[in-house]
Amino acid sequence: RGFVHTPGGAIRTMDDQAQMALALLTAYEVTADGHYLAAARATADVAMTDYWDGDAFLDVPRGVAGPGLDVPVHPLQDAPTPSANGVAARVLLRLDRLLGTDTYRQPVERLLSAAVPGLAPNGLHASALLIALDEFLHEPAHVTIIGAPDDPRTAALRDAALRVWRPDRLI
Repeated sequence: RGFVHTPGGAIRTMDDQAQMALALLTAYEVTADGHYLAAARATADVAMTDYWDGDAFLDVPRGVAGPGLDVPVHPLQDAPTPSANGVAARVLLRLDRLLGTDTYRQPVERLLSAAVPGLAPNGLHASALLIALDEFLHEPAHVTIIGAPDDPRTAALRDAALRVWRPDRLI
């Protein structure tokens, strides 16, 4: 279920789930291959089932001791990678927007409501959660391309949309 931290290993971390789901969503956006979107959604569902504890995501699945700690924690601080909770919040928001649902918005709202008030002392190391908060509060620019996937005109429109980078766009 989900991704393991090392090939053939048994340790699963929320950081791995969040980062892989984000990579899968990015691959979907660039290629329009529905397999990436389905894999990202399946990964998000594993995260919600195994790691969500009602206010935030734990670093390891519920009921499992961590690789270095005996007590699971909520990874909120960016150290050294963007926090698993910040990345997961962004993934869930993107999934909802791509799928046209509100399935994941409520957990994101709970996460941000619980975590954001205490982030000020973390400064720069709270960036992932603050970016998620910005994405929660502001709808991204949506680029919708309608046409047959094998039509060269559809491909040209998609290529043109992908050439212009914008941090808050959704294709």
